[in-house]
Amino acid sequence: MGQHLETEFKNIISAEEYQQLLQKLHLNSEQAVVQHNYYFDTPDFALRERHIGLRLRMTARYNHFTMKQPSGQNQMIEIMDKLSHNEATSLVEAEKLPEAPAIREALQSHQLSLDDMSRFASFETRRIEAHVPNGTLVLDDCHFTHFNDHELEMETTPDPRNGERQFYKLLETYSIPVRPSEKKMIRMQRTEPLYDI
Repeated sequence: MGQHLETEFKNIISAEEYQQLLQKLHLNSEQAVVQHNYYFDTPDFALRERHIGLRLRMTARYNHFTMKQPSGQNQMIEIMDKLSHNEATSLVEAEKLPEAPAIREALQSHQLSLDDMSRFASFETRRIEAHVPNGTLVLDDCHFTHFNDHELEMETTPDPRNGERQFYKLLETYSIPVRPSEKKMIRMQRTEPLYDI
């Protein structure tokens, strides 16, 4: 349970670039953690209007109920409650809302209630992470309703400028064009990918 500031740099990559990065970075697709992502909002999408995401992420190892809200360029405030397997399953199958004190308090600061939230979308991601200087490199293989895509992401700490330089240097090193990404919460609602690659 808690809150932290997250700084991320993201780029859409092709399936070929994804495979190239796996090979060049000595990563294996069998290392991927399967993430089941479920998104929640009010019936009139009050969170989306505020550019806030509310997500339950379930994996074999953890279940995190997370709220993300903007806090500057490439930065999000991430508020998270850990859920038990039973709490997460009840939320997905019966929409039985958990206690989630950090999420409840954060929503109340926006004059919203967790009790008004319901699930509106879901998708699956296969995620591979590698620790690098200044942060974590993430390769995501995303399976949305209408299409699949791949994303390269770098989560940086503590100096975002160093992380940003490192991220763009990585793209340059592997001859990957800059293709700005949108949040997965936005991409999952699209009927076609951001780029025809």
